[in-house]
Amino acid sequence: RVHAARDVVGPGHWPSAALDGTAAARRILGRPVAPTPPHYVWSDQFGLRLQVVGTPDPDAPFEIDGEAESFTVRYLGGEGHTTAALLANRPREAAELRRTLAAEALAWAA
Repeated sequence: RVHAARDVVGPGHWPSAALDGTAAARRILGRPVAPTPPHYVWSDQFGLRLQVVGTPDPDAPFEIDGEAESFTVRYLGGEGHTTAALLANRPREAAELRRTLAAEALAWAA
Protein backbone atom coordinates (compact mmCIF):
# COMPACT_ATOMS: atom_id res chain seq x y z
CA ARG A 1 0.00 0.00 0.00
CA VAL A 2 1.08 3.54 -0.70
CA HIS A 3 0.53 6.38 1.76
CA ALA A 4 1.05 9.95 0.62
CA ALA A 5 1.10 13.46 2.04
CA ARG A 6 1.46 16.98 0.62
CA ASP A 7 2.81 17.92 -2.07
CA VAL A 8 1.87 14.56 -3.55
CA VAL A 9 -1.72 14.69 -2.27
CA GLY A 10 -2.60 18.16 -3.50
CA PRO A 11 -2.28 21.88 -2.88
CA GLY A 12 -1.88 23.28 0.57
CA HIS A 13 0.40 25.03 3.00
CA TRP A 14 2.82 23.50 5.50
CA PRO A 15 0.16 22.99 8.24
CA SER A 16 -1.71 20.72 5.80
CA ALA A 17 1.49 18.83 5.05
CA ALA A 18 2.08 18.18 8.75
CA LEU A 19 -1.48 16.93 9.23
CA ASP A 20 -1.28 14.74 6.14
CA GLY A 21 1.88 13.11 7.48
CA THR A 22 0.17 12.43 10.79
CA ALA A 23 -2.87 10.96 9.02
CA ALA A 24 -0.66 8.73 6.86
CA ALA A 25 1.19 7.47 9.95
CA ARG A 26 -2.12 6.71 11.71
CA ARG A 27 -3.37 4.77 8.66
CA ILE A 28 -0.14 2.76 8.56
CA LEU A 29 -0.58 1.91 12.25
CA GLY A 30 -4.25 1.01 11.74
CA ARG A 31 -5.49 3.85 13.93
CA PRO A 32 -8.47 6.09 13.17
CA VAL A 33 -7.74 9.30 11.31
CA ALA A 34 -9.27 12.58 12.51
CA PRO A 35 -11.47 14.51 10.07
CA THR A 36 -9.54 16.86 7.85
CA PRO A 37 -9.58 20.43 9.23
CA PRO A 38 -10.41 23.27 6.85
CA HIS A 39 -7.69 24.37 4.47
CA TYR A 40 -5.56 27.25 5.71
CA VAL A 41 -2.94 29.32 3.90
CA TRP A 42 -1.40 32.73 4.45
CA SER A 43 1.01 35.13 2.85
CA ASP A 44 2.48 38.50 3.77
CA GLN A 45 2.19 40.79 0.74
CA PHE A 46 2.65 44.58 0.48
CA GLY A 47 2.04 45.18 4.18
CA LEU A 48 -0.96 42.86 4.36
CA ARG A 49 -1.21 39.53 6.19
CA LEU A 50 -3.53 37.64 3.85
CA GLN A 51 -5.14 34.49 5.23
CA VAL A 52 -7.55 32.03 3.63
CA VAL A 53 -9.57 29.68 5.82
CA GLY A 54 -11.55 26.91 4.14
CA THR A 55 -12.00 26.59 0.39
CA PRO A 56 -13.74 29.65 -1.06
CA ASP A 57 -16.33 28.92 -3.75
CA PRO A 58 -16.11 31.72 -6.33
CA ASP A 59 -19.81 31.23 -7.14
CA ALA A 60 -20.99 31.43 -3.51
CA PRO A 61 -22.59 34.54 -2.09
CA PHE A 62 -20.25 36.54 0.13
CA GLU A 63 -20.15 39.36 2.66
CA ILE A 64 -17.36 41.91 3.03
CA ASP A 65 -16.55 43.67 6.30
CA GLY A 66 -13.81 46.25 6.79
CA GLU A 67 -11.59 48.61 4.85
CA ALA A 68 -8.77 48.26 2.32
CA GLU A 69 -6.11 47.64 5.02
CA SER A 70 -8.16 45.27 7.21
CA PHE A 71 -11.08 43.23 5.92
CA THR A 72 -12.88 39.91 5.94
CA VAL A 73 -14.65 38.32 2.99
CA ARG A 74 -16.96 35.54 4.23
CA TYR A 75 -18.17 33.00 1.68
CA LEU A 76 -21.62 31.74 2.60
CA GLY A 77 -23.17 28.32 2.24
CA GLY A 78 -26.71 27.14 2.77
CA GLU A 79 -28.63 28.93 5.49
CA GLY A 80 -26.06 31.77 5.38
CA HIS A 81 -23.32 30.10 7.44
CA THR A 82 -19.66 30.82 6.68
CA THR A 83 -17.95 28.09 4.66
CA ALA A 84 -14.67 29.91 3.96
CA ALA A 85 -13.06 33.32 4.34
CA LEU A 86 -10.35 35.59 3.01
CA LEU A 87 -8.93 37.95 5.63
CA ALA A 88 -6.44 40.80 5.54
CA ASN A 89 -4.69 41.89 8.74
CA ARG A 90 -7.18 40.09 10.99
CA PRO A 91 -5.18 37.24 12.56
CA ARG A 92 -7.41 36.84 15.63
CA GLU A 93 -10.53 36.55 13.51
CA ALA A 94 -8.74 34.06 11.22
CA ALA A 95 -7.83 31.92 14.24
CA GLU A 96 -11.43 31.98 15.45
CA LEU A 97 -12.73 31.02 12.01
CA ARG A 98 -10.25 28.14 11.85
CA ARG A 99 -11.55 26.85 15.19
CA THR A 100 -15.19 27.32 14.17
CA LEU A 101 -14.85 25.62 10.79
CA ALA A 102 -12.83 22.77 12.34
CA ALA A 103 -15.54 22.23 14.96
CA GLU A 104 -18.18 22.16 12.23
CA ALA A 105 -16.12 19.58 10.28
CA LEU A 106 -15.97 17.40 13.41
CA ALA A 107 -19.73 17.73 13.90
CA TRP A 108 -20.37 16.66 10.29
CA ALA A 109 -18.04 13.67 10.69
CA ALA A 110 -19.83 12.45 13.84
